[in-house]
Amino acid sequence: MKPIRFLFYLIITATILLGCTAQQPTQIASPTGTPAPVTPPTSQPSSLPTQPLLSATPTAQSLPQAIVYAIEFLAKELGIQAEEISVVSFTAVEWPDSCLGIQTPGVMCAMIVTPGYKVFLQAGDKRYALHSNLTGQVVMLVGN
Repeated sequence: MKPIRFLFYLIITATILLGCTAQQPTQIASPTGTPAPVTPPTSQPSSLPTQPLLSATPTAQSLPQAIVYAIEFLAKELGIQAEEISVVSFTAVEWPDSCLGIQTPGVMCAMIVTPGYKVFLQAGDKRYALHSNLTGQVVMLVGN
């Protein structure tokens, strides 16, 4: 009777362990702070709005709140007015961790899929890549 019970527990344990394997995170920025090739996570939530390369300047009312917060964040970082920043594009993504896919030396990230946006903004003649969570309460500048 013991060998059957042991085999049963072994099968259950193996099934649980196989179901808990995690997807490897995609590194978006190198540890030195220089921009790395941006490779977005493969899956995107279908319910989030996606806006590729805008042909007209959007108004704040037409943008998701997270994008408005990203514009405000970059304006504060650069010490300029938000009106001086234009939206190049934004895409809804699922980041592989709570650090929005940006690896920072010495910072631990919760390995939980985090919905958000990959945002490209332009100020003057320079473009900036930013990552945000879904609400825009967390916005991070990639590289630079």
